[in-house]
Formats: sequence, structure tokens, C-alpha cells
Amino acid sequence: MQYLVIFTPKQKFGSDEMPSDFPQLLLKEEARAKDLYMQGLLRQSWVLGKRDHGAAVLFEAESPKHMQEIIDSFPLIEADYSNTQVFPLAPDPAFAEKSR
Repeated sequence: MQYLVIFTPKQKFGSDEMPSDFPQLLLKEEARAKDLYMQGLLRQSWVLGKRDHGAAVLFEAESPKHMQEIIDSFPLIEADYSNTQVFPLAPDPAFAEKSR
């Protein structure tokens, strides 16, 4: 099953409140995304406006529980620096072939 996950920061990055460990965690985040891509679990990723505004990511997962495990494996999620919105995706019936 495919899921669209929107990741957005909890902090205002670029301000004095930016966590000092954010740059290091971001590198780990990118490495985790590449690993999931190589496994076929991350299909596509887009930045939302500027890179520090978040990302929209298309994932493959076996179940909602599996999707949550994938999300929880990201360093910025583990550090509680990022929010997520998860949207399970289904084929659009308007584009499905009609049975005769």
C-alpha cells in the first residue's frame, strides 16, 4: 500500500531557537531516506518550498503499523523535531477501467 507522508518542522528553523544538533540530525535523516529508497520503501520525495520547510514523501508499506515504524525510524522524528501527516493512498476510481 502507498502512503503520502508530509513532514514539517516543529521549530522555526533559522531563528535562535534552532536546535544545535539539527544539522547533524539532518545528515542522518538524509542517510535514512537513501537507505529506505534502496529498500524500495521510499518511492519519491519532494521538498516543500525551501528545504527547511519540510518534505512530502511517497512510501510503500505493508500496513499502517509498518508505515508508522518507518516514520519512527527517522532521526528528526526520534528527536521530536518534526511533525507528520499520513495519508493512505488508493487508486482513483475515475481512472480505473470500467468492467463490462
